[in-house]
Parts: sequence; C-alpha cells; structure tokens
Amino acid sequence: MKAITYLSSAFIFFLLLQCSSRPEYPDMDMKIYGSNSCDHCKEFKARLDKEGIKYTFYDVEQDEVKAQEMLDAVHSINYYDYISFPVIAFDKFVYINPPFEQVQLTLERIAQQKKK
Repeated sequence: MKAITYLSSAFIFFLLLQCSSRPEYPDMDMKIYGSNSCDHCKEFKARLDKEGIKYTFYDVEQDEVKAQEMLDAVHSINYYDYISFPVIAFDKFVYINPPFEQVQLTLERIAQQKKK
C-alpha cells in the first residue's frame, strides 16, 4: 500500500513539474524604452526577469540617441500620438505600454514558428 502511495505522490509531483515549467522564449534582441523612474517600467522588467526573458533597457530620459531610436520605432508603426512607457521593440513588433501577457503571447507564437 505504501508503494502505491509513493508512486502516486511521485506521479503527481512529476505532473506538477511539467505544468509549472516555463516555456522557452526565443532570444529576440528585445529593447525596452522607458525611464528608471517609471513604476510601470520597473514592473514590466520584473515580470520579464521572473519569466527569464532577455532584454536591454534604455532610459530615454538619460539617452537622447535611444530616445530618438524609440521615436523611430514608434513612428515605424505609424503611431504619432502620446507615448506612455514602456515601449517594447523586438523582431518586427513595437508595443506601446502593452499588457505583459500580450508580449508574452507574441514571444510564445514566435517560438512555436521557429520550432517548425
């Protein structure tokens, strides 16, 4: 009886590990444009770190070249309105203050396409 209990426990543990494993995200040269004083930027970076997603952060309040690079990226999607941080740019995608799940879903889709 104990053997069945141990096997059941081991099987449940194995299933939990499988369900809780992180998806593998592709390396995308993700750029995050924002400000070090922006709470939303801090939260977004913390979520990326937690998920193991690589990125480079640029404080556009401190770097005029990166600020212009951000504007160029935003204008490339024909957006000329108010910009709120963070701005996320990778591959052919540019997101302005997106929900984290939107970026995560895009990365997952790219990873699936690369596997094919």
